[in-house]
Amino acid sequence: MSVNFGSEPPEPELESPTENKPYNSRTVLLADDEEALLEILGHTLRTAGYCVLEATDSEIALKAIKEHAAKVDLLIADIHLPESGGVRLFEEMLKVNPDMSAIFISGHPREVIVENNTLPNGAAFLEKPFDHRTLLAAVRPFLC
Repeated sequence: MSVNFGSEPPEPELESPTENKPYNSRTVLLADDEEALLEILGHTLRTAGYCVLEATDSEIALKAIKEHAAKVDLLIADIHLPESGGVRLFEEMLKVNPDMSAIFISGHPREVIVENNTLPNGAAFLEKPFDHRTLLAAVRPFLC
């Protein structure tokens, strides 16, 4: 989803949930300080059948995970999220839910992120901007 802030988000072409892929039973916590991006990402994931929680900073995200710990399956967070950053947020969330997975997003190139941050083992990374197909392709392995 190449983010276009002046228009409605495109309707993603999606697979229908099946008994083998119960998308609607999976919860994603989105954490990014760009509210317009949260709206677009949330819309895409909800349209795909996922339950979505949204947070604009680490403090709100931590509160959400404490309230919904058993339900949150995946964190999608800006690596430079205000307060603590996405990686530190994920580390704190693992204390509450050790089975959680993460996808980190950033407008900085992957090489810069990998050089300056240690991404947790098994975490994915998406460079902004990305389209809805790329987002859903990154999410599916963690939630199917």
